[in-house]
Amino acid sequence: MSESILIVGGTNLGKTGTLRQIIAHNPDMPAHVFDGQNRFTEICQFFGGVPDNCTVHKPQDVNEELQIMRDEVTPVFKGEPDGYGILAFDMIDDIWESAQTYFSEQVYQDDPAERMMKIRTKMQREAETAKLNRPKNQNQYEGFIDWTVIKQWHRSLVNRAIESLPCHVIATTAVRELRKDAGSFSDDPRLVETWDDWGAVPTGEKRNTFLFMTLLGMSMKGSRRQRKILGSIVKDWSREPFTPVPDWWMEELTTNEEGIYDLWSQYRESIGQPVAWPVPGA
Repeated sequence: MSESILIVGGTNLGKTGTLRQIIAHNPDMPAHVFDGQNRFTEICQFFGGVPDNCTVHKPQDVNEELQIMRDEVTPVFKGEPDGYGILAFDMIDDIWESAQTYFSEQVYQDDPAERMMKIRTKMQREAETAKLNRPKNQNQYEGFIDWTVIKQWHRSLVNRAIESLPCHVIATTAVRELRKDAGSFSDDPRLVETWDDWGAVPTGEKRNTFLFMTLLGMSMKGSRRQRKILGSIVKDWSREPFTPVPDWWMEELTTNEEGIYDLWSQYRESIGQPVAWPVPGA
């Protein structure tokens, strides 16, 4: 069975390194990585380079992302048995942001920051004219139509990969503060229910929380010089749909001579699974 895993955490905790370890532990499977910020390629240098079974793509915008998915990625996996190969998105929140950027450039001829400033200035003037305390709507885009297009681009990449391709899909993303009691700005109750115990939520498209079968959270205990990385299984519907799964600890080693910790091996051991996925038909 193919798996879909979202690795969530703050900066410098090992999310991208874990992505590289997953691919390295599965050398008999082809892997494709979307690396829009060149982060994956740089991190790989700490582990001996990009694995031989890995093809790295560096798209510049959402249009190029869609083209790569259609022409280079889909043909590799389409028609293969379930559980064949790995498709990875390093910092999947970048896809969400690139969709907004591309939309703003094509429709409004400016970037999202400029678009937000224009909308915010316009609303403030309207609010002052109407003698209101604050604008009623502070959305960056024009409601249903704009967001429908932006979300569709995201779904054409991420949803289609998980729902239509037989490969394992792995993604990393950053985090933001969980908004529970912020009135109209509060997070969706379903997000709060899923992430409340962990204390933060992933950035990017909020539906990713429900799209991926397994959610792994990474946080830090201690200082940067002497720290422990706490891995938390936030959700694991592929194996434990209703039973809470305990956290597991990893102690990051601080010198190159001692090596670098392997989150993936420890996670797989904690759930009683081999570090490498079985190759279908092998």
